[in-house]
Amino acid sequence: MLLAFPVSMASAQILIRVMDQDLGTPLEGAKISVTGIAATFVTDKDGKTEIDPPSGKRVVVRVDYPGYTSVKKELEAGQKTLDFSLELVSSLEGSGVVISGAKPQVSDAQAGISEVVTSQQINQQTMGINEDAFSAVKNLPGVGYTGSFDAKPSINGGDPNETVATLDGAYVLNPYQWQGAYTIFNPDIVDSIKLSNGIIASPYGQVMSGLLDVSSKTPTDRQTHMSLDFSTTGIDAAVEQPLGDNAGLLIAEKTMWLEVPLWLFGQGSLFSTSPYMYDTDAKFYWNPSPTVKWTLNAHYDSDGVASNFGSSVFGLTDIQTLFSSNLKMLLNDNLLWTVMASGNTFYDELYFQGEDRDNSALNNSYYDRETEYRYQFKNGFDWTLSDTQVVSFGVDELFETWETRDKSDLWKKEIDGSYTESRVDVTDKGKNTVETGVYVNDNVALIPDTLKAEAGLRIDHAFVYGGGELLMTYPAFNPRVLLTYTTLKDWGLCQSVDFFGGTGLYSQFPADNQYMDTHYGVKSLDLGPTRAWFNELGLEAHGHEGESLTFEGFTKSYFNRFYTATDGSGDTVLKYDGTGYVYGIDFGAKKSTRLWDLSLSYTFTVAELYNPGGSGLSSSDWRNPLGTWYAPSYNRYNTVYASFLYKPSDGFSVLLDGDAASGEPQETGGRSAWNYPINIKLDWHGFHSGSKTRWEFYVACQDIFSELYYRRSTGSASFGTGTPIPSVGYKLSF
Repeated sequence: MLLAFPVSMASAQILIRVMDQDLGTPLEGAKISVTGIAATFVTDKDGKTEIDPPSGKRVVVRVDYPGYTSVKKELEAGQKTLDFSLELVSSLEGSGVVISGAKPQVSDAQAGISEVVTSQQINQQTMGINEDAFSAVKNLPGVGYTGSFDAKPSINGGDPNETVATLDGAYVLNPYQWQGAYTIFNPDIVDSIKLSNGIIASPYGQVMSGLLDVSSKTPTDRQTHMSLDFSTTGIDAAVEQPLGDNAGLLIAEKTMWLEVPLWLFGQGSLFSTSPYMYDTDAKFYWNPSPTVKWTLNAHYDSDGVASNFGSSVFGLTDIQTLFSSNLKMLLNDNLLWTVMASGNTFYDELYFQGEDRDNSALNNSYYDRETEYRYQFKNGFDWTLSDTQVVSFGVDELFETWETRDKSDLWKKEIDGSYTESRVDVTDKGKNTVETGVYVNDNVALIPDTLKAEAGLRIDHAFVYGGGELLMTYPAFNPRVLLTYTTLKDWGLCQSVDFFGGTGLYSQFPADNQYMDTHYGVKSLDLGPTRAWFNELGLEAHGHEGESLTFEGFTKSYFNRFYTATDGSGDTVLKYDGTGYVYGIDFGAKKSTRLWDLSLSYTFTVAELYNPGGSGLSSSDWRNPLGTWYAPSYNRYNTVYASFLYKPSDGFSVLLDGDAASGEPQETGGRSAWNYPINIKLDWHGFHSGSKTRWEFYVACQDIFSELYYRRSTGSASFGTGTPIPSVGYKLSF
């Protein structure tokens, strides 16, 4: 009986509501099509209409509105309302306000630019120790291997630090927890994640390889909603509360602890503080008029652990806060103004205390603390010149600084057998970095529905000051262009094919580099940001029945790369003359039916870097040798991902997904063995009879074949446990 959950549609009327996603305004005149009903419904001035769905059938509701993306949703059992948030394509309408033209940087997928995963896809793939919204991103083409306990992606062969994450437009200092094991993004608050790994448009700076653009849910619903999730390792809760007719508040809490599973496995004594993660998100939404939308976001996350090794204790604590404010306003019929301000703080603490290994009567202690600060301001405009052209322009500012404290009390054994105590207590305030970006971007349909061009120029400049120094850089000019040609429309089984090609320059300035000082060999007007020249060529095909196929080839050339070396005195020297190249191919295929969804991706990447070094310099790390070409530690030649979701009924589904990834470079030479983590999830869900309360129960197991490959590999794909990880979860939402 668990494998079949019968669904019958209620005969009562269903309320349909259609809103503009950016401004939250109702869309009057939207056309509603319902499977099994010949008639077409139209929304009123409040963006609403009611339908009588046919009983005993799978009901799919489609919404169409001129200038917006069409959206389809399936009506679930017991559902009384169905909300649609439409994204702008070629027009935006409010009460008496019209903006025509193709708005750039919409959050839907765009050939040659981005791929998008929705909240529904995220919910289907989350499981395990910590339900992470990134679970649904790792299967996209261009994403290097990310397995259990490893959420940092190598996008198009780039260093994971070259991928920038934003939360509702605000850059995030550290989007990871547990030193990169998971991301900070709670699936309960995420509406969609857009991964941009192609020609990223000029409004975005400080990006070298990829952009993870996370959009949180906006509390536009006029009814109170709550959800409560339980699993073997945590509890999550969320509430969405309307505040009048034009405002709302969303609050979500996510807690993860390991006391229970550690106790069950008899390993509770390993930790004085068991591993934990806490996340809190809040979003306030206000739509005072059809032309104004304001949101205020707050995020807090913390994670840590303290482990016991006999009489020794090792501990780690991370804390991050992020506040941002976004305002969107239609100034006139053709001009949209967007302004955003944010503040971000990240605190990292590491400590150790224990017996000296040579003399148990002596104690060693070590304490390291680092705090980073980032403040951001963005001001941009979208100006519609015609029905087929929109020009965007604006400026953004980043201010970043940091400070550290190192405190230690260590004992050193001398040649004569005596011990000398060494005490250090140093607080170092880092230099301040100001980064300015100015951009202009032109999105134009050269031939409507056939040939589209997006071209832009971004100019980035940075300078560093503090400690009596001023380090200037020359402005970095970053032009970018992408052409998309659409053909084979409605040709046989093919809905359309997009051929795309583009080129662009990108730069990233390492504001948090502790060696950004003349003491380490840095010279004003000599240093600059790391630069990369990216090129791509590919195609994207779509079928009439939910099929899609993507194929892309790319190259990337690095220059002015930063790296460190050691001089003859043992001091660190910061160099910024590194070069390198990356090339590869990405392939992706998707198919969706009523009974099953299939997703496949393959990424092949070759990355080679070169650090010239210099006279009297030696390598400070085996991962960064001097005077020779080498593969970076994050490079994997092959990454394969597959996901199969089987939906035999409306109340049950089975998810089987997994990676296969070739090894990474090793210090002793060669590469580690292939890894292939496979996950399975069985999910039962539905509505409690006669109510709007939705329930979900899942049983899952991650890395089910880890015993077969982990123990005989020369190196693991991540710092995983080497054993399968079972999990159970139960969710309620109403």
